Amino acid sequence: MKPYKDGKWKLGNPDKNENLRARYREVLAGFESFSYDDRTLRGNIDFELALADIYACRDCKSVQTQVVRHGEGDEHPVTVRDDCQGATGHGLYTGLHHGDCARYKKPMFRAFPCEGPSKRLEKIRDAMRRDA
Repeated sequence: MKPYKDGKWKLGNPDKNENLRARYREVLAGFESFSYDDRTLRGNIDFELALADIYACRDCKSVQTQVVRHGEGDEHPVTVRDDCQGATGHGLYTGLHHGDCARYKKPMFRAFPCEGPSKRLEKIRDAMRRDA
């Protein structure tokens, strides 16, 4: 499954017999302890969004960035990637949030600011190594 075709994002439709843990392996990296079952994985479109963002990060060549501050003296500026091709866009990616998953006992996603495609993919690889 590759959610991008001709530079456009496209949701996939998992086959009913597809191993969803394998499909969302990179999305679930670092979250294996939550042991989400196939029914939970199949019924949540956010897994597809997160997977689409991972594929976009793999092909990312983002170089156009700007720092956005929300008012005078903002201590938490955000770097926006103007040429981000992810499903979420603007240098944000969709991913599972540990605290929310633990609190609500179900998959919970947030939009996270991207530190750049190489750092993001490195974090995913590290999480996959820890859980292997």
